[in-house]
Amino acid sequence: MRPNENTIERNKLFEKTLQEIDSDIVVLTETNSIIDLGDNYYSVCTPPLPEVIKEVKFKQGENRVTIFSKTAFIKNIPTADAYTSVCAETLTALGPLIIYGTIIGYLGGKKEPFKDDLENQTFDINSLAKYGNLCFAGDLNVAFSGSAYPSKLIVDDVSKRFDDLDLKIVTKDCKDSAIHAVISNSFLNRFNYSKEELFFDKKITDHRLVTITMTPKDDNLS
Repeated sequence: MRPNENTIERNKLFEKTLQEIDSDIVVLTETNSIIDLGDNYYSVCTPPLPEVIKEVKFKQGENRVTIFSKTAFIKNIPTADAYTSVCAETLTALGPLIIYGTIIGYLGGKKEPFKDDLENQTFDINSLAKYGNLCFAGDLNVAFSGSAYPSKLIVDDVSKRFDDLDLKIVTKDCKDSAIHAVISNSFLNRFNYSKEELFFDKKITDHRLVTITMTPKDDNLS
């Protein structure tokens, strides 16, 4: 929920929660450079937003997406809109993984630039999905389960786009959630995986934290 230098207690809650979960990779949306997960993480992020974009005001340090990783990034990969999406590859304990962190439509699924973002990002991942190790994650402004948001037509369209690229929406059954992780089937099929959802008071954030845990099928390493 767009943290800033004035939301001190909320910032501490976010940082404490993420540090306790201790994920290898974290993707944050509607965030701010003020959120710091410490020296255990490398990070890449979209640039700070201008003070005003189309009458929406942003505070100092606000940016749309930050990816944190415990392993160093091998390379950064350009995206169609640097303010909205950030992409990099890292060498995880489970193998190399391309992480594309994003928001599709920062004003929601029923307003622009949702459609433009969807087209641009589909173009981006069309070239990345062929490597078979893509994780596309963030605030997609699409609810695949529960009330179809922004519409059933768009839900079906987005689902087909991922299917065509052999990507699985791991979070598809998260009810009324806009937060998703979409992962290459060829990568995913090598592992057992599970997911958990953590809900916050709506006054703290209107989104939830979704955690995906992946474990090799042939041993207990994670």
